[in-house]
Amino acid sequence: LWPMMEIKDKKGEGTGKGYNDWRVGRFEPDKQSDERQYHAIKADTLNEMTVRLAKQICRGNFGAYLVAVSTKKRKRGDENLPYYIVKWNETPWQATKDKETYLDDTRYTVKKGHWYCKGTWLEKLPGARNWFTMARSSTTERGWETLVDVSKVA
Repeated sequence: LWPMMEIKDKKGEGTGKGYNDWRVGRFEPDKQSDERQYHAIKADTLNEMTVRLAKQICRGNFGAYLVAVSTKKRKRGDENLPYYIVKWNETPWQATKDKETYLDDTRYTVKKGHWYCKGTWLEKLPGARNWFTMARSSTTERGWETLVDVSKVA
């Protein structure tokens, strides 16, 4: 379908971009846009993407969630990953009010309207590239439980 879906320039040449291209998405304000509306559209889109992700999470499966944003190019073998791996322990849920909650001894702030899911955090396996292992908690045998904001799932 690419010949039909590729966007052509004024000369009829292919631009490398396509209609219905889900690989890259971004918002760019133009000169006529209202800044408040621009940010509202971005927030609404993030919310819709989060709801879709929440529906795809299944207990027992694994996911990656973002913990640091960096434009710095990482070197091979860099131990400082911008994400954590988690094994999902439950079905995601949407907070009905702002509150603080605890898992083990860790306090989490939950915001109304945001989607969350409990999971077990996996540790990077020392000396092995892109390998992770279950971490053991000091208080339980099941591992370190964490509460993940689904909007940060990659």
